[in-house]
Amino acid sequence: MFVPCGDTMKNKLSAVLFVSAFLIICLIPFACMSFAKSDTSTENRKSASFPSIKTEDGFNSAYLKQLGDYFDDHFAFRSFFVNADSLLQSKIFGTSSVERVVVGTDGWLYYSDTLDDFTGTGLLSERGLYNVSHNLKLLKDYVESFGSEFIFTIAPNKNTLYPDNMPYYYRKADSSVVSNAESLKPLLEKNKIKYVDLFELFRSEKETLYFKRDSHWNGMGAAKVYDALIAASKTDGKTLSEYKIVTDETYIGDLNRMVYPVTAKGETNRYYDTDGAFHVLTKDTNEESAWIMTENEKADSSVLVYRDSFGNSLYSLFAATFGKGFFSKATPYNAQAQMTLYRPEVVICEKVERNLSDFAFYPPVFASVECEPIGETVEKNGECSAEMTRCETNPSLLELTGHVDSALLEKDSGIFARVHDGENTVCYETFGLSDENGDNGFKLVLDESHFENSLEIEIIIKTKGGFVTVHTGQYNPSEIGDVDNEQ
Repeated sequence: MFVPCGDTMKNKLSAVLFVSAFLIICLIPFACMSFAKSDTSTENRKSASFPSIKTEDGFNSAYLKQLGDYFDDHFAFRSFFVNADSLLQSKIFGTSSVERVVVGTDGWLYYSDTLDDFTGTGLLSERGLYNVSHNLKLLKDYVESFGSEFIFTIAPNKNTLYPDNMPYYYRKADSSVVSNAESLKPLLEKNKIKYVDLFELFRSEKETLYFKRDSHWNGMGAAKVYDALIAASKTDGKTLSEYKIVTDETYIGDLNRMVYPVTAKGETNRYYDTDGAFHVLTKDTNEESAWIMTENEKADSSVLVYRDSFGNSLYSLFAATFGKGFFSKATPYNAQAQMTLYRPEVVICEKVERNLSDFAFYPPVFASVECEPIGETVEKNGECSAEMTRCETNPSLLELTGHVDSALLEKDSGIFARVHDGENTVCYETFGLSDENGDNGFKLVLDESHFENSLEIEIIIKTKGGFVTVHTGQYNPSEIGDVDNEQ
């Protein structure tokens, strides 16, 4: 009989111990989840929720994938592992382990969602640009119908203004490529939209006014933007010199937190301190909140600011200037409800460069405004599809959305709707609509309270040859179901 020698037994024991240790290490992130949970809040995205095996339709076929996504987001000590991986990749290879962050040179970080703009690969079509500018014009006209002032501005992407520290392997678009923001400027001018050009503003400044490790402008950059917007308005805004400048040496930006959730180092931020100059009326006082209302008893007039994260550092400045401030981060803009309820004297619309297409994909929410009657048209029915649903943002509104054959549309063809309710005929100018099917969509928004009978709706496009009817359909508002709020 063979008797194993001492060395063989030691080798087997070593192998068993090695495999056991390896399995224990692999199980630690799972075993410790109950008391050392992680989240992805530093990554500007929503964490995956724990999946259910059963759904309303039966067995959840995607259960294992969803379970894997949940573990990826919640395994114990996740932040430490992400931080260690980021340090290794950024210091040795000069790359980012976080998909949404680009590691540049000299400690600069950039937001990866801006790469399409930077490289010139995410250009909107002419029709897409038309949809953006047209919807902004409709919003401007709607705001002005209340006697309010409308101002629009674009927050430049950081690498548009400060490209020198971008990695060499991301090639900046050739100077002959016209960006979406630049292409939009003449359309804004054509539509008489008051536009504050922040690209020119920042390029005229010698000082760097964006953070190195955040995707946004810093406190002094926000002050420059505030001054420019106030100067463009009819409001007598406060001079920021009334407030003292505070220096914060510990500011940690969004990109910094994403890449280095544990070892992120702060950077300097200088800003005007408006603490005590106004009161926040909403329960949630965080600058990231989707809806903020403020009051300043010492000031007059009111402002409604449609903003994104670039507005975080602006909101306190405007709140200190206006008697009443309303600040909305929601998309699409719920303009009808907000204008009707609050009637602000000034409306400021700020949108970051990388998200300009939002105006085409998510038109502002208000009932379409009547336009001049349309005369005779040439009929080409069957060239258009349309469906009526209830508006999710404002259930009192009905939306007729559809697409026109792109072969019939010119780059600036207006799309109209002629609505017959059995007694009256009214014409409306529709919103332009872009989606996964292209840029040839439209959206007609009707106030349900204005219609009791079944409607006949014609969709009409304006071409160089005249007006063309591309769709005629029957719609009964009373048959449109309620919005499913659980979706």
